[in-house]
Amino acid sequence: MMASPRVRALVETSKSVAEIRLLVQLAPDVVVPWRWDLPYLLWAAWGTERTARWLADQFHQHDGELSRLAGGEAVCQALRRALEVHHRFFRVAWLASL
Repeated sequence: MMASPRVRALVETSKSVAEIRLLVQLAPDVVVPWRWDLPYLLWAAWGTERTARWLADQFHQHDGELSRLAGGEAVCQALRRALEVHHRFFRVAWLASL
């Protein structure tokens, strides 16, 4: 097992929802994936920070042990960064979907 799990997140577009993927790498060959479909309208209403916190809370509720192992703040930061990058680079497509 790695000293501390690596946490990565990414956001992909899929019509009116953002497909959010969270990957927790426990060991070099062990990765635990999570996936959510988040409506763009909800994300737009909540903003990036609240959305990232809500997703991190959902992850913790569904798998508290893995969330504690990965670190709740690390999960939230990975989600926040992914949401920010997606919004910055896909703003035109994102706004067109609203």
